[in-house]
Amino acid sequence: MRPLIAALAALVLGMSGCALSGGGQAAGADTLAKIKKAGALVAGTKYDAVVWGSVPQGGSSPEGFDIDVGKEMARRLGVRFETQPVTSSNRIANLQTRKVDLLLASMVHTRERDKTIDYSIDYFRESMKFLVLDKSRYQAIDDLAGKKIVVAQGSIQETLVPKVCATCSVLSVAKWTDTMQTLKAHQADAVFATKGTIEGSKKALDASGTRTRVIGPEGLLPLPYGIGVRQGDGTLRDTLNRLLMEMQADGTYTRLVRKWWGPNNSFAVDVWPEK
Repeated sequence: MRPLIAALAALVLGMSGCALSGGGQAAGADTLAKIKKAGALVAGTKYDAVVWGSVPQGGSSPEGFDIDVGKEMARRLGVRFETQPVTSSNRIANLQTRKVDLLLASMVHTRERDKTIDYSIDYFRESMKFLVLDKSRYQAIDDLAGKKIVVAQGSIQETLVPKVCATCSVLSVAKWTDTMQTLKAHQADAVFATKGTIEGSKKALDASGTRTRVIGPEGLLPLPYGIGVRQGDGTLRDTLNRLLMEMQADGTYTRLVRKWWGPNNSFAVDVWPEK
């Protein structure tokens, strides 16, 4: 009987070990260990979202707020920073299939997304704006009633448009840069996105000769943004939270926020008490 009990105990322990290695806390520990072993933090980032992460004209690598935050985190971990391009529609799939270690991709923390992935603490909060052609008659959101609004496919803006313009129709396009082209081609009446992205897009379009105008009240639908990690990736998530708070405490985060969002932006990461 004793050999049988011992065998059963060994089987149970073996099954427990398999379960832990497939998910939960052990999966999180494996991700951080993988980053340190490989000597690289691989982040899924946007390559076409102005301010957050985009490739400048004539360049080959993305630049932006997300990129700088990722680089600083990697520096503090003692590893190099690498990026992989993702879009609003494929970023979660890229994370779940382990093509990237985490998502620094202008992603709003929603309850629906939280069912499939985990998030860091808020690393930014941003409100929404509309972008219209300067020669259009649109001066306020009410003027857009019944009009077509273009957004990035898979973005939260797809669901937010009806909340601010019940009669507007939504046109979703694959890439953020496609929203600007759609506006230029008069295939949509306005672009809808975060204030910083809209203002950055306005600068880009104005520089190319297409005059535009930003409309919408200040503080429209403010939303929290988080760094995405795989479900149960607790060790990595906790490490990211610690790094964010360290960056806030020593002034690094304030510098990055003001670099990309302007000198008057007062966003600050919540810093928990040390004890």
